[in-house]
Amino acid sequence: MSRGITWKSGVVAVVLVVVAVVGTMLLIKSQREPLGVEVTVTSSAIVGSGPSCELQLDLQIANSGDRGVLVLSAHIDNLENSSRGLMASIDPGEADVRTYALPLDPCPPSPQALGLGDVVVVFRLRGGSTEHSVTATMG
Repeated sequence: MSRGITWKSGVVAVVLVVVAVVGTMLLIKSQREPLGVEVTVTSSAIVGSGPSCELQLDLQIANSGDRGVLVLSAHIDNLENSSRGLMASIDPGEADVRTYALPLDPCPPSPQALGLGDVVVVFRLRGGSTEHSVTATMG
């Protein structure tokens, strides 16, 4: 005759539930963990004059994480035709200055005249498909 659930099968069921809950919590934590990317705008300038000029931003990018090579691109909020033009790979523990250049038409007198929004750097781990973003601080 079957006696229903024995204490051994009950213990096994409880252990499986605990393992599932802990595993799910660790997975969620790893996805929310910051990747250690810091971006600072070190300078901005309008280069050229007349109809052919461009906005140049020097970005200090630091990969203080240890989870892999970052592949980066950037765009500027509130600026039309701001494509993701900056492509860079930064190794773990490395920092680099990259220049982001964006053609402008018409040419404004200064970067401030553009009424720029935030410079947003979008990044992902090399080989990964999940994108993350960080807003650059003004240096």
